[in-house]
Amino acid sequence: LLSYYGRLNYSIADKYLLTATIRRDGSSRFAEDTRWGTFPSVALAWRISNERWFDSLQGIMNDLKLRVSYGVTGQQDGIANYGYIPVYTISQPGADYMFGGQPISTYRPEGYNPDLKWETTTSRNVGIDFGFFNNRLSGSVDYYDRKTRDLLATVPIPAGVNFDKTMLTNVGNMESKGLELAVNVTPIETPDWNWSLSANATYQHNRITTGDHMIDDRGL
Repeated sequence: LLSYYGRLNYSIADKYLLTATIRRDGSSRFAEDTRWGTFPSVALAWRISNERWFDSLQGIMNDLKLRVSYGVTGQQDGIANYGYIPVYTISQPGADYMFGGQPISTYRPEGYNPDLKWETTTSRNVGIDFGFFNNRLSGSVDYYDRKTRDLLATVPIPAGVNFDKTMLTNVGNMESKGLELAVNVTPIETPDWNWSLSANATYQHNRITTGDHMIDDRGL
């Protein structure tokens, strides 16, 4: 696996924030035509609490930031190192060939898929961070939308079209949408000790499309 990576961070008056990244990944687990993938991302944030007009709210709310982001990632884990080229492997015991009265091990071809390519996930996120009473009450709310294309999965294949009954291939897409909430509370804070509580909750809706089949899943 060979990767090139670049990142740019830019800030204006510590109020307007930009982070941009780009990855160029190459994996020898894919054929030469599909070996390389380019995965960009960008994130923008507005630190509202640093605006001058926000000073009048500092007695109650001391932190407020709005965030948006977009990014693409690639997946190649779980793939055999030589799944895209013909490979021969020694046969199992009992599949020997008798030659001169001696069992001789044979080699058999493994199934392979020359069209394997990167599984890609595109993510969009909108979030807000907040803090009240000198961060005695703080938290964040995030809404996200993820779309995964060319899912890598091992699926059954028709008999006679390859050298195995199942094959790793790019099949189907998946969509995930959800809402995440995190809250932190410090009800007691003294010079000697403090007591803090944290809670989080997530709602997610998944939809998987593979061929003519579609699966919906909702989770809390």
